[in-house]
Amino acid sequence: MKPILLLSIIVVVAGCQSAPAPVLPASMPPAAPPVVPAPAPAPNPNEADHRFLRQRQVIEALISQNDALAAELAALKAAPGKDPKPAPAEPASAPKVSPSVPKPDLPVAPADPLPLLTANADGVIDAVAALAPAAGAPINPFAIRTGTAGGREVSLTLQGIVGGAQPCALINGRLLRAGDTIETLRFDRVEGEAVLLRGDSFRLKLIPAEKPVRVRLPL
Repeated sequence: MKPILLLSIIVVVAGCQSAPAPVLPASMPPAAPPVVPAPAPAPNPNEADHRFLRQRQVIEALISQNDALAAELAALKAAPGKDPKPAPAEPASAPKVSPSVPKPDLPVAPADPLPLLTANADGVIDAVAALAPAAGAPINPFAIRTGTAGGREVSLTLQGIVGGAQPCALINGRLLRAGDTIETLRFDRVEGEAVLLRGDSFRLKLIPAEKPVRVRLPL
């Protein structure tokens, strides 16, 4: 029995040495536990009450201050001789006055000393009678005397007036400009709707007409 048992032990031991050792799996690290959010803290009823109480105190303080100011203002209005000072009014701005610019003095034409004669209702200009001295008037011995006893008569018809830079007039069919002469009368100027003629000691005024003006001139 001993040889057989010994052989069995040898076979078993040899078989154990020749068989490869089993490979054990590597140990896996333990999984981390899931993170669970902490529950929100429940609202504290005491803190909400404290905030409401503080807001109420602020509002009551403002109302009390407003009432005190209103009472003070009413007392000032009711007290005699203690009217509240009004707010100073802003000074009104003075109106701007533009400096007056002196207007340039326009040259004034000197008055013409010669008498101006016009036609009467009969269409006559009597220069002889107009230049005759009045009865009883003193006679100037140094004055130049013209022949007024007789005189001569001419007819003048103003047929039209032409304006412009150098106005002219049509008299007795002649076109006259300033300085021209007709019947010993010098064309003076155009004045509105009339023409002025000048003699030695008088002036004549003619207006456009169909009938001629009879002019009695001194000799």
